[in-house]
Amino acid sequence: MKAVVLLVALLCQGAWALRCHNCSSTGGSTCSGPIECPSRAQACISEKLSMDVLGGKYTLVAKTCVESCNYPIPVKARADIKEMQVFQHCCSTDLCNGAGNWGPGTTTVGLMLVATVLVTLPGAFL
Repeated sequence: MKAVVLLVALLCQGAWALRCHNCSSTGGSTCSGPIECPSRAQACISEKLSMDVLGGKYTLVAKTCVESCNYPIPVKARADIKEMQVFQHCCSTDLCNGAGNWGPGTTTVGLMLVATVLVTLPGAFL
């Protein structure tokens, strides 16, 4: 009997995939649209990128499934960006990337530091 229960548990384990909100918006508004993540995805992520460029201010919000929360997200800066903020919320429960927690976490603070260096470094050589 124990073997049958174990077999059923193992077979059903893959039946429940993680669900995350999946969308992108340039207006800074909250998106929705839950999807079932691929089996390799173990987390949901919400990212908000705010930039102050010479032509104005822009905000991009993106939400999707990711394999892990333990990876840096590359951010490329250009010389015409005056200020850039990257906020990231990564979590591992169903639809946890809905509203998002836009307060800076440790990864966000590190990315903000890298972005600041990338933006200011080219100006140092002028």
